[in-house]
Amino acid sequence: MTFDLTIVTYEDRDIFREEDIFSDSYIERAAVIELDEEEMKRYGVGEGENILLHNDDGEVVVKVKRSEEEGGGIGYMPRSPLSSIILSEETKGGILGYKHIKVNAKKTNDPVTDLKMLFK
Repeated sequence: MTFDLTIVTYEDRDIFREEDIFSDSYIERAAVIELDEEEMKRYGVGEGENILLHNDDGEVVVKVKRSEEEGGGIGYMPRSPLSSIILSEETKGGILGYKHIKVNAKKTNDPVTDLKMLFK
């Protein structure tokens, strides 16, 4: 099942304390989308499952994490190279572009996007 989702990014200061963006701890914090419990039920995804987020600008696979915030069609992602993949070229460099990233999403068995592949 494919569904539309608006992503709002946020700054996770702990991510920026990581010295190695390729470390497991960095990926564990950066490669997530937070959805509330109602959204997870509606879209048929569970916590810890992988989800493909795609739009005209790119695609990324991240893990679902339960959010304490109410969703209403909104997913929350930390700002990172992973969230930048789906950020429009027209808004890169502007903070507002990080606030409303429109994507199509679907549950997937594909692995989380490998950051090392992005920097080759």
